[in-house]
Amino acid sequence: STRFSSAMSLLLCTWNLGCKDLDGQMPKEGDFDWLAKLFKETQPEVLALGIQELHPNLLPKFLQDVQQVWKDVHGQELQATAEHCDTYLPLLLFQQTANKVEVVPLHFTFGKHQVCSKGCVAAHFDHNGLKMCVVNAHLEAGHGKVRARNEMFAQIASKFPTGSNSLLLLLGDLNYRVEGKRPFTEPTKATPVEQRCQVFLEEFDEAVAKCQAGKASELQERCQLRRSRGDAPFFENFEEAEVRFQPTYKRVKASESDVSKGIPRFDCDQPRMPGWCDRILWRRAADVEVKVLDYVAIESADYSDHRPVCAVLEVGRLS
Repeated sequence: STRFSSAMSLLLCTWNLGCKDLDGQMPKEGDFDWLAKLFKETQPEVLALGIQELHPNLLPKFLQDVQQVWKDVHGQELQATAEHCDTYLPLLLFQQTANKVEVVPLHFTFGKHQVCSKGCVAAHFDHNGLKMCVVNAHLEAGHGKVRARNEMFAQIASKFPTGSNSLLLLLGDLNYRVEGKRPFTEPTKATPVEQRCQVFLEEFDEAVAKCQAGKASELQERCQLRRSRGDAPFFENFEEAEVRFQPTYKRVKASESDVSKGIPRFDCDQPRMPGWCDRILWRRAADVEVKVLDYVAIESADYSDHRPVCAVLEVGRLS
């Protein structure tokens, strides 16, 4: 068994809320039940919540809701040691022992009012002698935009190069999807229903059927991120736990019966090729060990068209 020195526990979550408009419907009390359950099961020393598509003005309310969930579970206050909110992709960082945090944004594209909508926010801090960096990223959307996503990932990897930290944790909506067996053009919101590509519709139906039959793992070899990691040098040394959950996008609410049976529901009105968009990867120094205790998508959290993804990790130096 691996000997850890100064091991620490981390809880990392990524959640695309789809709440970019000020008048958007915010998560209600019941939408945080999954987080309360996680807080009960884990007592993390470091908690990082990477959020995508949340209007900056809505962050204080969201932060307050998360802190309330923690207080309800543990009976004590949870103070954020970093909250970066001038983007649509805030990163919330909480530490049991407060350490100084430096926040570094890297902006790629901007939405309304010049607010960053694609890019990343990183938090640097020292913990138990480890130089930590947590990055919340939202990469280019669109099924055919693999090259753009890879270029963004390469920029993030070079911004925080190997050797600059003991452990780089990268989480977020990376937007990588499942490739079809045949080339197709995926419809957009502007595509009239009658003009949707027939090949796309057939590929979509086949992928959804596999997921609903419990055979989503058969699609993993066609995952764009998996393929990219095999080809591109900037993915080198990045690791990920085994993905054993359903594609997290583009989802709709499922009945309690479907959730309990593990049957995912995908959006058929505005169909998009399914994808394991929401991911958590890391890159570690040679003397750092990462033990994965859990890596899951939260099927009951059906607030948006993404399912949140969480990892519970134990991190320490090899002794």
